[in-house]
Amino acid sequence: MVFDNFTQLATSTERKQVLRILEAGLNAIHPVNLMKANFAYHPKEDALYINRRPISLKPFNRVVVVGAGKLAGPVAEQIEQQMLSRINGGVIIDIVEANLSKIVSRIGTHPLPSSANVSATEEIITMLNNVTERDLVIAIIGGGGSSLLCSPESVTLDEERKIFTALTEAGASIKETNIVRKHMSRVKGGGLAEIAYPATVISLIFSDVPGDDKSLVASGPTVYDQTTVSDAMDILNKYQILDRCKMDSCGLVETPKDKKYFEKVNNILFCSNKVALQAMADKAADLGLRPKIWSTEFTGEASELASQIVNSVKRGECLIAGGESVVTLQKHSSGKPSVTGSGGRNQEMALAALLAMKEDTVFASLASDGRDNSDVAGGLVDRNNLEMAKRLRIDLQDHLNRHDEYTVLSDINASILTGITGSNVSDLVVCLKY
Repeated sequence: MVFDNFTQLATSTERKQVLRILEAGLNAIHPVNLMKANFAYHPKEDALYINRRPISLKPFNRVVVVGAGKLAGPVAEQIEQQMLSRINGGVIIDIVEANLSKIVSRIGTHPLPSSANVSATEEIITMLNNVTERDLVIAIIGGGGSSLLCSPESVTLDEERKIFTALTEAGASIKETNIVRKHMSRVKGGGLAEIAYPATVISLIFSDVPGDDKSLVASGPTVYDQTTVSDAMDILNKYQILDRCKMDSCGLVETPKDKKYFEKVNNILFCSNKVALQAMADKAADLGLRPKIWSTEFTGEASELASQIVNSVKRGECLIAGGESVVTLQKHSSGKPSVTGSGGRNQEMALAALLAMKEDTVFASLASDGRDNSDVAGGLVDRNNLEMAKRLRIDLQDHLNRHDEYTVLSDINASILTGITGSNVSDLVVCLKY
């Protein structure tokens, strides 16, 4: 069972069904399950099979593994289990330590980068500076990599942290945020591919971005970048980021545009939220429900999306969705947030859904990595939670207005707890009307 508080949450048949559907999605995208099904090394052939397609390793003298993301550890563990004798070294960065032999495991911070992230990234850069055209680099790229793989080039680490925070509070989309981050970094926006040149690169990409644009996952370290400094500057101006950060400039830099750096790079979309959503839809059908995938790439304000979903679901229907919402914090004239709540976008969706829903509805939203800006993965709500709030005299609307969901959802027994899942594809939503 992936839920630490399943018993407390599963207080009705319908709530239990929603949890089972979410569990099916999380199991489908777990790195161990994915790697066992779609990654294999055959030593006699000296060949890799990725998604059942063979890749001969005979032309390569050395194989090194690098990676960053909130699943880099378990993926690297599976790579070592498959081909330890063929690996010559590597460095990966995750938010938890991995049990590795030849690959070095480093722990970084997320969502804000730290000096630990910069130091680990420098280790990766040093390793890739020594590869040749006779070497193969296996890169693990996943959600959280934009923070974990961090080598500021045009700004200081502190300035990068300020700009990211300001973009988040302003309600910038993940696409907009990552475009800016590409143009402040040595390794993002194809930078890692340039550093690895002339080696061959196989990049296993675990998408956490709406629409599965590989150039946006972890800010596309091995993917050719179509955006420019001008695009990044337009985004900064749109949200008045430099004013918010009290900075005169941030010296954006261009990403690598010479296509020779990408000729020997094979970027493989190894997993996306579509894998989770299909498994969730299949589970809902197995439970006798009528599943419908509402969206695979929702974006927008968390509270507005929640209202749209609960108002769209029909009786007997189970809506399933994946994507990434935002929570926009209004600003005082001082530039600081006018409200200081706690929680994350999934908890905000759950609270907004609770206030918008009709009878006989269950709604759940969770971060697939198990951390919705906190130790809580998300929230699961129905009218019973509303009644509990009334008994406790909790003003739910006030909490929503202040973007303050963490404590209140716990008080009304609506918080979903999973711990760190080792997966990260997007946020996952289930809405059932019975």
